[in-house]
Amino acid sequence: MYDERKKVLADLQLNTGACCLFLFSLEGYLIDSAGNANNLDTEAIGALVAAEFAAAASLATLIGNKLTFTSNYHEGPDYSMYVHGVRGKGLLVAIYDTNSNLGTVRYYTNKTISDLEQLLSTGILSPLDKFTDEADLEHVMNNRIEQLFGLAEQ
Repeated sequence: MYDERKKVLADLQLNTGACCLFLFSLEGYLIDSAGNANNLDTEAIGALVAAEFAAAASLATLIGNKLTFTSNYHEGPDYSMYVHGVRGKGLLVAIYDTNSNLGTVRYYTNKTISDLEQLLSTGILSPLDKFTDEADLEHVMNNRIEQLFGLAEQ
């Protein structure tokens, strides 16, 4: 099953030309990745993407959507990022450079979401549980975000 997930991500990377892909839990834990992410702080990316996706869900409700937003997109001069929810259980993040384009990334990501949702139904998407309760998770994530923004001592 692990190999199936790896293959799905590898195929997505090949089809989109993404520099790297991450599959995070909704809490920001890294489940899997593909591509070159050696110089990236995946813990920080996971925490911030998860927080942003949660904020976007609140925004969707505030403007009257009955369902939450399914994706977020950020465009930069060198790299861009596309984030798509996976059946309310995970977040698929594609980071790509100017050699790829949003249309290609969105098209193949949307196709891949179906594959990941099938894997989710088999129970192999979830990461190992590191925390015993939500309060512990919230405390650790808040501390990490404060560290990232220089609000707490490291």
